[in-house]
Amino acid sequence: MHRININSGSDTSTDESAASGRDKRYKWSYRRYAWEFLCLNEKFIAACDGAPSLEEKKKIAAKYGLKEFKPYDEPYNTTNKPEFGSAQISSWTKSKENDLGGMVSLELRDGEVAILFDLDVIFLNKKSLAAQIQHASRRLEKELQNLIADRGEEPKIQSVKRDRLDLLLDVAKNLFEKLPADEIKTLHFEKHLNEYVIRNNYHKFVNRQMKLAKEFVESKYLALAAELPPNKNASDDTLPDSGRMIASEDK
Repeated sequence: MHRININSGSDTSTDESAASGRDKRYKWSYRRYAWEFLCLNEKFIAACDGAPSLEEKKKIAAKYGLKEFKPYDEPYNTTNKPEFGSAQISSWTKSKENDLGGMVSLELRDGEVAILFDLDVIFLNKKSLAAQIQHASRRLEKELQNLIADRGEEPKIQSVKRDRLDLLLDVAKNLFEKLPADEIKTLHFEKHLNEYVIRNNYHKFVNRQMKLAKEFVESKYLALAAELPPNKNASDDTLPDSGRMIASEDK
């Protein structure tokens, strides 16, 4: 069990300090939230603490969805900000700087799609860029539907407001600190008691949020990292108060 003070902006579990921590999150991006959840992943922490070699660092980065290795105890706001593969695409091109000889060898795994864009056509008519992107989008949507059919289930996602995201992060921190479940409920959930929660089973609601907090620490942080900024002019490192995130449905 590692007890750490996350340098990237974590806060303690008391009401006063937690409130202060939430205030500091006002301008956090989806990527920042994703990083904070990952930094509570005990397996990731243990891997970082193993003084890994360069090759091991590459494997750790790949395993946890990072483009490059970054240890959990390194501040978020450095020149080496975390970049997640779920927010990126892979691309190859034949150019003077990167001549692949016109040959690219790909081994597609389940759920991956390769699409070729023709820049020569776009060079002749820039409007064809939008047309190619539109066709690619339609193809991706079609392949997604095929994947859903093959797996026999719909993606269980919905938008969740910032206050729920903050709640899940606070709960995840308390779970990391091994606080008793009853103490976590008192800290975070009794204030949320209302007619809706009572009517829909308070204990089921609480258990679902605690489970969801664990899921974000273990894997769903990648869904946050893949989310776009709220508008095309927004920075990846700015998430307005009205920003939303991707999460599992509350059932």
